Amino acid sequence: MRIISPVLLTFALAVSGTLITPPISAHAAESLVATHDNENAKMELYLVSGDPTKAGQTVEYRVKLTNLTANPASFESINYNLDNAAGCKWRNAAPNEVQECYIANHPKDTKLTHQVTEAEAEAGGFVPFITFRMYSQIEYQGETTTLGGINEDKAPTTLTVTNPKADGQKWRLGERIEFKTTLTNNTGKARGISAKNSNLTNWEGCKWSQMPVGKEHECNTAYHVVTVEDVQAGYFVPEIVWQYYPNPGYNGEPTYYLTANTAALPIAGSYLEIKKFALSPESEKEHYQAGDVVNFAVELAPGGDDAMSLEVVTDANLTNLKDIAAKSCAKADLQVGTVHQCQLSYVITEADLARGELEAKLAINGKIGDELAHQLTASTYVYAPKEYPDVTSGTKAADADPSAPAAISEVQTLASSSNEGAIRIPAIAVAPNGDLLASYDYRPRNGLTGGGDSPNENSIMQMRSTDNGKTWQAETVVARGLVKDNVSESRGYSDPSYVVDHETGTVYNFHVYSQVSGVFANNPAYTYTADDKIDEANPHTMNLGLSVSTDNGYTWTQRVITDQVLGDKGKELTSCFATSGAGTQKMAEPNKGRLLQQMACVHKTNGIVAFTIYSDDHGATWKSGNATPGVVDGKKFDENKVAELSDGSLILISRAQNSGGRIICNSTDSGENWTNCRISNELSDEANNAQVIRAFPNATPGTLRSKVLLFSGTPGAGRNNGKIWASFDDGKTWPVSKQFRQGGTGYTTMAMQSDGTIGLLMEPGVWNHVAYLNFNLRWLEDDFRTELKGTETEQTGKIGEEISPISLGDLFERNDPELADTFQVDGLPAGLVFAPETGEITGTPVGKLDAEHEYAVTVTLTEAEDGTGRPRTATSQLTLKIAPRDADNPAPNPVITPIDDQKIKMGAAIAPITPQVKDGVVGEVTGLPEGVTYDSQTGTISGTPTRVGRYTVTLTILNVDGEEKGQSTFTIEVEAVGSGEPEKPVDPTEPTQPQNPEGKSPEQSKVVEQKKAKLANTGATALPELLAFLTISSIGGALMVSMRRRGN
Repeated sequence: MRIISPVLLTFALAVSGTLITPPISAHAAESLVATHDNENAKMELYLVSGDPTKAGQTVEYRVKLTNLTANPASFESINYNLDNAAGCKWRNAAPNEVQECYIANHPKDTKLTHQVTEAEAEAGGFVPFITFRMYSQIEYQGETTTLGGINEDKAPTTLTVTNPKADGQKWRLGERIEFKTTLTNNTGKARGISAKNSNLTNWEGCKWSQMPVGKEHECNTAYHVVTVEDVQAGYFVPEIVWQYYPNPGYNGEPTYYLTANTAALPIAGSYLEIKKFALSPESEKEHYQAGDVVNFAVELAPGGDDAMSLEVVTDANLTNLKDIAAKSCAKADLQVGTVHQCQLSYVITEADLARGELEAKLAINGKIGDELAHQLTASTYVYAPKEYPDVTSGTKAADADPSAPAAISEVQTLASSSNEGAIRIPAIAVAPNGDLLASYDYRPRNGLTGGGDSPNENSIMQMRSTDNGKTWQAETVVARGLVKDNVSESRGYSDPSYVVDHETGTVYNFHVYSQVSGVFANNPAYTYTADDKIDEANPHTMNLGLSVSTDNGYTWTQRVITDQVLGDKGKELTSCFATSGAGTQKMAEPNKGRLLQQMACVHKTNGIVAFTIYSDDHGATWKSGNATPGVVDGKKFDENKVAELSDGSLILISRAQNSGGRIICNSTDSGENWTNCRISNELSDEANNAQVIRAFPNATPGTLRSKVLLFSGTPGAGRNNGKIWASFDDGKTWPVSKQFRQGGTGYTTMAMQSDGTIGLLMEPGVWNHVAYLNFNLRWLEDDFRTELKGTETEQTGKIGEEISPISLGDLFERNDPELADTFQVDGLPAGLVFAPETGEITGTPVGKLDAEHEYAVTVTLTEAEDGTGRPRTATSQLTLKIAPRDADNPAPNPVITPIDDQKIKMGAAIAPITPQVKDGVVGEVTGLPEGVTYDSQTGTISGTPTRVGRYTVTLTILNVDGEEKGQSTFTIEVEAVGSGEPEKPVDPTEPTQPQNPEGKSPEQSKVVEQKKAKLANTGATALPELLAFLTISSIGGALMVSMRRRGN
């Protein structure tokens, strides 16, 4: 909730003085160094003893201050570079009386001194300064006035209201006053300067480790919310006290102090106080629809000493609520000490449902008589989820597509910082339905740290793409933070990180849940309740927040899991946060299905250490493993990420707290313990959050693809020139890298998209925006080195001579030894076969060639599915150069086994005949009766004759080179039914066996007559019959064989 008030008033510190050059020799008596006076006071500085130009000398000074006003007043020092100057203060200084600091012979021997340094002596001598503030009353009461002082120009500073009130208007309870402070180093040397203390909020970040001489710096994060104490006092005096260090950095004792302040800011005494502004219980629902009316309960009371009348504002620029007549917020007479309870209503819109929340704005006028005393404005947020279908369980993570042509998209800016809020910290995930989810911090600049890290009251916002990042829907809310105001306490959510449970379809968004403390800011601590649980309600607890969605990230419920995760570990820690970007889920044993999210914690004595948050019950409960070591080769941990390796173990890659290499550790027990911690100099660490993911999360363990990791980050100096690295051996080496962006690149994170590309979300302006792009593996490396690859190979041979065996495995590169291989061979010349038992092409080429002939043989290898659904297939081109047969090595003459004649009745089928030819094949079959055919594929004569008659069947016989070498004949006699002698029926299913009816021995079988070859010598002599003779198994003209190869 926030209070809205326009303001317009500016204050600045302005002083003047007169410098008297100090003497450069030792002083026997006190000498006037400098003086400064105005209408309120006269200030003088005297050198009592010592030489300010001599290094090592202790010089003593005395301040004299005279109250020039007509009334007693009080004075105190505010800026100085003298020891014991803080004691230069007088609570009751009478008019025109001289006050001294310190008087000679002080009872405690306290003196105003300084020991001259070498640097001061070299610069010409130590120059003292001291400035004062006056209170209009004694005892440091009343209005304050900054008087300036001696040598005040050594470090000029201002404090200015940046949202001033209009002239004559006063600040009211709950309003926020914002400030800008400036500082210039006029001390003669560069040094560290920081704010020491302040009565403002969010002043701690106002510091510079090396402020150069003469350059003005400004800090605009400090603010103040008007309190009841301010109202009672009637004014507020803001100030910031600066401390100057002797050298660059924040080391050593500060050498002097300065205070920046303004005149008192007037605070109104009568105001309208809001006690409650919240959704009424009867309006709380699990889901809402457009048109639903919800009511807000409001409680109002007058502040100060005056009764008020209440009027409901109807200006649409200030409010979107309607008064409910029966419980109206209007009231004619609200007495001091009473509370008015009322209700306002709101109608939910489609825009609210799309965003997942509504913002209710209230505006009430409080009047005293007819005069407007206070216009109270406030707003609050309420989650307004629409009902979406629950996700289907058993979804699958996406794997990269290694076959798509190289591509990288243009950068799309999704969200940009503005004057109202900063955008930072990207996280990305793919929902179970394939939608792309991108979340990030919205950091309001009116928050506790001015739009910075926690405890700023940040919110987790989200955008969605349903087309793999081409377009993006409007921004929605995951977890809404609330800036502290007069109703709400501070509540912030920062640093999102997604984890997707692919078994249940649940999406988790981890983040910081802060109240008043951050990782380091405002004294974070884990305190325990009486039952020894972490007190998650303590405002200084850095909580682990968790948003949960069961509908693909459309709606979210909020959880706090700090005590569940940390338990007793919190007793050794001051703060923890889940590291932003993405966690993961284990896909293999051990602990298959375990959800993993990394965490960084500040140990009380050991710096930042890393832990793994995990769940083995699909997010119902969460635990943490043991901490990493505190230091690895001189480096300490910071934001860290986790990925699963091919053997089911884990790798942790962490940002370190200084530049150089990344810290890498391994875990063999699923994140319980981390060992083998080391520095990788292949992955640079420029104090930047990065991401590691698996390119193929579903790949079968041990396969080539299962070992591929991708890492996003920045190389070189600073957060510049975003880069992707690839490892092919589970992170042992990172041989491939490529730059995806030139220029500023802050945090990066990645996710495997459903289309096989890699989505990358980043901070393109380093601090101020969140942008998206995607790329694929072949953009990273076009010939991606896990993918099967065919080669082009040549081999020679000769007709009639056995070739040297050709191993098909040698025709391919990057064959995965864990996967079964299936080969397809096209274009083999006659006489060659693929032998599955050896994985080789063997045999003797045959055929008639007059000259060398090249046979283009295509070998396609398809490996078994590796779990990714991305085919592993490649084609190799094998050129076989076959020379003609040598003259002294003629093809042998074919020999056919005689075929018996058949006599059958009309309507009966002949007994199937399969001619048997040695060293040859059947080329042509003629003379068959109608109804009987020869199948050249099977080499069988079969059928049922349809006409009576005696048929002489002639078979033309070819040798292995396809040359015609003779003929063989037999007869089929078909008789009419009822004619001739009864015969034993012939079983048409039984093939005719070769017989020798004449009783001749096999050696007496007929040798076919040799005849002149009639085939053209084209080289295309491998007829189907010849292939059948060579017992080649033909399937669609290709040879198919499956075999498995194993690695050694």
